[in-house]
Amino acid sequence: MTKEAEQAEYKTIAYTFVMADLLHYGHIKLLKTARDNADYHVCGLISDEACHLWQGISVCNFEERKAVLECLDCVDEVVKQESMDPTDNLKALKERFPGAGLVVIHGDDWKTLPAREYIESIGAKIIQPEYYAQLSRDAIVNRFKSESPHPLKHEFFTHHFRVGDIRQFSSGMQHPLVSTKANTLNNFKALLKRSYIEKVFVCTVDDFDSYREKIVDAIQEEFRNTVLIVRSSSVNEDTSSFSNAGRFETVGSVDSSSRESIAAAIEVVIASYKKAGPVRPGEQVLVQSQTMEIKKSGVVFTRNLETNTPYYMINYDDESGKTDTVTGGEIGKSTWLYRERKSSAYPLPWRALLEAVEEIESHLPGMILDIEFAEKKDGTIIIFQIRPLSANVRCAELDDDGAFASVLEANIERYRTSRDKLDTEAAFLSDMAFWNPSEIIGDNPHPLDYSLYSEIITKSAWNEGIVPLGYTKVDRDLMVRYGVKPYINLSHSFYALTPEELPAGLKKRLVSYYKSKLRKDLAAHDKIEFETVLSCWDFETTDRCSELREAGFSVKEAGKISGVLKRLTLGVIKGYKKRLAADVSSLKRLTEAVDAAAVCLKKIWMRSPAFRRRWN
Repeated sequence: MTKEAEQAEYKTIAYTFVMADLLHYGHIKLLKTARDNADYHVCGLISDEACHLWQGISVCNFEERKAVLECLDCVDEVVKQESMDPTDNLKALKERFPGAGLVVIHGDDWKTLPAREYIESIGAKIIQPEYYAQLSRDAIVNRFKSESPHPLKHEFFTHHFRVGDIRQFSSGMQHPLVSTKANTLNNFKALLKRSYIEKVFVCTVDDFDSYREKIVDAIQEEFRNTVLIVRSSSVNEDTSSFSNAGRFETVGSVDSSSRESIAAAIEVVIASYKKAGPVRPGEQVLVQSQTMEIKKSGVVFTRNLETNTPYYMINYDDESGKTDTVTGGEIGKSTWLYRERKSSAYPLPWRALLEAVEEIESHLPGMILDIEFAEKKDGTIIIFQIRPLSANVRCAELDDDGAFASVLEANIERYRTSRDKLDTEAAFLSDMAFWNPSEIIGDNPHPLDYSLYSEIITKSAWNEGIVPLGYTKVDRDLMVRYGVKPYINLSHSFYALTPEELPAGLKKRLVSYYKSKLRKDLAAHDKIEFETVLSCWDFETTDRCSELREAGFSVKEAGKISGVLKRLTLGVIKGYKKRLAADVSSLKRLTEAVDAAAVCLKKIWMRSPAFRRRWN
């Protein structure tokens, strides 16, 4: 019986998908479950690129992982899965085995499968066996770390509150600096000189249930005439291997003079614990004075989230005066600052904050941190939370930041000494502008991706396609790369989107105006051809030309720009049919050339010994 005929007999096809970077007992259990529930088991192996996005640096590459899986009797076939979503592979299996039932098997650690909607739409079955957490990739890596001195090695304890010593109770155990939210803040409160932690009051869920009235009495005595914030402090958040940030409730603007408000706020936090599952013994509730007079607030990550490179990443809100807009996902301004050797090198608006962060880091050497902060209007830095950054535990530690610094300095010097021949200034760059590479080849493209995109698009074709419409000819490569990251040269984009008919001096002034405008609204860098550059005549052109007057252009210059744009736009519209016919003719010639090349390559391949050895 041929393989095709054999496959036609299959009544049930099982599909699993794994990374299998560190193959272990949990994988074997999953794969055997799949084989036991089907006639044929296809295992989707996650690509190297998708693995990198999900877990950082992998131990094994795709081919190595594939070779291991192919040796297992419980796996009949291994196919590549290009992302964490198996939908494309499932569609291919449905087409390949139209008469067979499909069973998708994945551990119950994923409550929602990415492909669930498609699976249910085709009537396929989902089996989710118990996830074997004892041997997850993170558990294995952390076990190795725990066997030797490591900056992330620390235990997690909880303070046990007793009514007799409600303000500060110590069980006699020596607690590490980082544990639960409340314990960590309490431990750091006396250590920090460059920042401030609001007064901390902690009680456990068990003690609140038993001594509710006495605890409310103690809170009122501790916080007289104060606005309070009641926060979670659970052992199920803020660890080095995972984060449940935002999972539990926070209640702000609690009046300390109202016993009912205090009790109700604590009950809300406790209820959020119970909603997530059984409440562990010793779970805490944190009460603090609520910080007022906020200038800005947000979160600092002490290294890059994806690559673990030495940058402070700051997500912040300097508009609302609130402290929860960033963590709540409402406002998302951000800035990256390279970790300098001297704090005086940091920009003044961020210097006090980063000096405070450096002080915290000095007490936790080597630990990657996520720090929630606020800066008051008087300049005081307030710390709301210090926790290990679980996202970066997946990344290998970078032992040689010096090598990174060397590469960075070389690229900075290259940029400083570069001069754009079009306007003799340092290049003005963007990663999302006109023909943006970030969406097409990514932030860190493979060399082949970059070279193909450059050769096919950004070297010359990007401009050649619009010159016949009446735009300026720019004989320059649109794209440049610093390090591994590609950028678009905005000066080239601005000139190329400006009508050729305009005088050179006026073009140069327009480009300077566009740069100035974009600097004031960096969020517009991915739509410069619509919101920044005057690239065609439309219903807003008159108003936008009045903006030129405010920027120093004369009435005559603004009128000339408007008139040229109108002629260009009308010319494009009137010449539509002629250009369409030319484009269709060009596409036809391209198709014929591609077909001819394919035939030629096939003949060459058919004559090669490698082809004959493979198919004979």
